[in-house]
Amino acid sequence: MLQGSSSLSCIDNLYKSLSDLSPDIYLMSEGLKDELTKPLVATQYELVNKILPIGTATLSVKYCHSYYDPKSG
Repeated sequence: MLQGSSSLSCIDNLYKSLSDLSPDIYLMSEGLKDELTKPLVATQYELVNKILPIGTATLSVKYCHSYYDPKSG
């Protein structure tokens, strides 16, 4: 969010280290590097008055159906 200018040197160093990593060698993809350096928040935590440019993540809805057979257990 602050691109390495947060006033917390340990957080800035971590961000700069991630930014400098080559996705071809150290990460699985460029998309993973983007997820680490440009985090998103869930839609329920989105701010109305955006002070920082934080994007929101849209999560897919997944359903799970389980079947329990009382005769077998």
